[in-house]
Amino acid sequence: MWPGNEGALLINKARNSLHAMTVQLADLRRAPLAREAGLVLIWRVLLVILSMGSGFLIARALGPQGYGVYAYALSWIALLGLLVTTGFPLVVMREIGAAEVNGRWGEVRGLLLWSALWIFVSGLLVSGAATLGLSWIPGVTPERHWAIHLVLPLLVLNGWIALSTKVLQGIKRVPRAYFPVQQSLFLILAAVLFVLGVLHVKEALLAQVITSGASLGLYAFWVTKYLPNQVFQIQPQFRVSTWLASALPLFVVDALFTLNNQIDILMLGAFRSSAEVGLYRLANRLATFVGFFLVVANAVIAPRIVAYHACGDYKSLARFIRRIIRFAFFGASFLVVVYILAGRSMLGLAGMAFRSAYPTLLLMSLGQLVNVGAGSVGWILAMTRNERDLIVGVGASVVVNIGLNLVFTPRYGYFGTAIATSLSIIIWNIILSSFVWFRFKIRVSVF
Repeated sequence: MWPGNEGALLINKARNSLHAMTVQLADLRRAPLAREAGLVLIWRVLLVILSMGSGFLIARALGPQGYGVYAYALSWIALLGLLVTTGFPLVVMREIGAAEVNGRWGEVRGLLLWSALWIFVSGLLVSGAATLGLSWIPGVTPERHWAIHLVLPLLVLNGWIALSTKVLQGIKRVPRAYFPVQQSLFLILAAVLFVLGVLHVKEALLAQVITSGASLGLYAFWVTKYLPNQVFQIQPQFRVSTWLASALPLFVVDALFTLNNQIDILMLGAFRSSAEVGLYRLANRLATFVGFFLVVANAVIAPRIVAYHACGDYKSLARFIRRIIRFAFFGASFLVVVYILAGRSMLGLAGMAFRSAYPTLLLMSLGQLVNVGAGSVGWILAMTRNERDLIVGVGASVVVNIGLNLVFTPRYGYFGTAIATSLSIIIWNIILSSFVWFRFKIRVSVF
């Protein structure tokens, strides 16, 4: 029992906090962004369900060894894909947002044509280089190299999908951009193969290629439907040198983020077996779902940072972001509690061998929770042309991640990889939050 006065104070404080959250939620529901944010939230929840379903299905069908080969190949595709897109999708989203103000739609059309061609040509070149050179890299065994070779078409397909989704975000069709088309198709196809008893590593990877191609068709249809008509009627204008100058820092930032996200799998694969890669991959995949509420928040926040920045109203920007991030953190915290109580059983759905990854799941979930609580610091810097700060912050995180992986992964296996990855996430958020405060004197975290 609490002492009388102290217990009453705690109860009143909890009641007031709950009332304040209820009022904030009601305000958000009445806001113009409510429908858009609600749809994005629905799609992201659906994405979590689909991703979890496909992840468990693939892991159960392939086992730790096969799932490790599958995950390793897709990690290389994610990393090589950076050399294909080179920051152009983000440039497109930013320039479309600016064109709605300055009316330079001819430059937008030129940028779209240039970006699509760039992705196609660079995709072919990177695919050729990967075919010839990856087998010489430590950890890329013949089995893994063969798996990477199967999914090389994803370099172009995923690049065009990224371009299409950023166009949709730029024209404020955010729910369309986040509709989980590929994940839906992939789960359906993988389930059919699983029922037929023919879901192996080769079939799982080919299913990724087939469903990405189908998804691209739908995204392309939406882009042509919702882009303003003047984009298709006006003469294209090309400012290649300007676009390259804008894309380069964004490419470096995107490369650092992706490297930080993929280096764990690649370094674990270099030091350990595919079975450990598979165990780590499933735990890491579940842990990343903790951050899905932040993804929902950023989908709505990112396109509007430019408007606040143009007005110089950073205090209002901070209030807007914190209102949404509070709910994101609440949802993330709830999911962490679920993992603490039932994480071992959830991992066991993919097979009893995966239950041993429970400590790794908890550690990485806590790292993701810190990431959510820090707020949209990366997007603030990216959308206000402070990419250099992003490069410094995320670059430091990559260096720490690689260094800690070299220390912990050979000795402790995939749990050591989890230690390195979680610490790198915390470090980059601390650094980026400091830059946001230095530049704009605002705080967007819940801490």
